[in-house]
Amino acid sequence: MKSNFQRLGFTILASTVFSFCTFFLHAEGKPLKASYNLTSHSRDVDANAVNKRAVRDFQRSYPDVANATWYHTEDGGWLAIFDDGAVRTVVAYNRIGALNHTIKYFDESKLPKDVRSIARSAYYDFKINRVANIILPDTQANEFYLVYMESESELKVVTISNREIIDVKTFQKGG
Repeated sequence: MKSNFQRLGFTILASTVFSFCTFFLHAEGKPLKASYNLTSHSRDVDANAVNKRAVRDFQRSYPDVANATWYHTEDGGWLAIFDDGAVRTVVAYNRIGALNHTIKYFDESKLPKDVRSIARSAYYDFKINRVANIILPDTQANEFYLVYMESESELKVVTISNREIIDVKTFQKGG
């Protein structure tokens, strides 16, 4: 059983990632500058300009990806972004090329059945609109899902990790 401190830490992490991901999920094609604080000249950075450690890690982790676009962030980090069918993947590295996190964005059809079951059983009147699968390197709760859901009267964001669901944010629909 998790302690209250562990739950609080996870909730804070989830809230931070929720804020981080929200704009990306809702602004098709134009979220990157707002979400990741990219530099104004960061579009289509030549792979030769990217930190070599980041490039090696990316190529080792995603050997079949040839269509990644690299971006340089204002804090000196690097992003590799690519689409694989209906899944958009963002791989973030810090300024020295160490992996920070990976986020995969997709719809309900790509959600693992056990995770979908948890969300559906807790919120059976809600439709799952979009999912962000966040993968963190070297942490206890290294993978969790932000699930964006909608009912007739509410929009809801929940996190699911280790078969546990936490309500992060609920919005009432207007009118």
